Amino acid sequence: MSTRKYILSATVALATLLTSTACLGEYFIGPGDIVSIDVIPTTRGFYGYFTVDDSGYIESYYFDRIYVNGLTPNELSKQLKELYKAYIIDPVVLVTLARAVNNRYVIIGEVWRPGVYNMTPRLTVVEALAIAGGPMYSALLWDVKVIRGDMNNPQVISVNVSDILKKGDLTTNILIERGDIIYVPRTMIARVNKLLESIAPSFNMIIRGNQLVDIFTE
Repeated sequence: MSTRKYILSATVALATLLTSTACLGEYFIGPGDIVSIDVIPTTRGFYGYFTVDDSGYIESYYFDRIYVNGLTPNELSKQLKELYKAYIIDPVVLVTLARAVNNRYVIIGEVWRPGVYNMTPRLTVVEALAIAGGPMYSALLWDVKVIRGDMNNPQVISVNVSDILKKGDLTTNILIERGDIIYVPRTMIARVNKLLESIAPSFNMIIRGNQLVDIFTE
């Protein structure tokens, strides 16, 4: 396997791990998700399956539109409980996800806050970098990778963030799509420095005769 394919495979594997349920913890509801609402006592019109529209709302014939975008199921349960109190005595409301749409992207590599982030409308590469705390000094900005599509045969898009920032060239400041992986590589100098840091302890001590001598303290 070539070095490039190995790095790509490792990047995809890491992103898959980051987006697993165990790593994400609470899920944030977003457009396209279908939420299941159960109510005790059962009251017609207040339970069922509701699809979150593109604006982040759910609606029913029996209640007005409710903005749910960015809420966790637990937060929505509490909000609905307060709403239903006007119609039901001591309601118990349980909200679960019937279908979760991948409304996240991943950014890894040389940024200050790598991780998994929720999508926002018309999000660009540069904006995604800013949300992640910005690039580190060790970032190779002229070759940022956006990996998207089928992970068995992904599309890899190179973005010259350096030109975008220095020259104002916005032609490559592409919009991020759901499920994208943004990889900010490390410069060659930073790689060498990292390598030297990892092997430096091995050179701290040298053998002279039967004695170990610290070369930095002698």
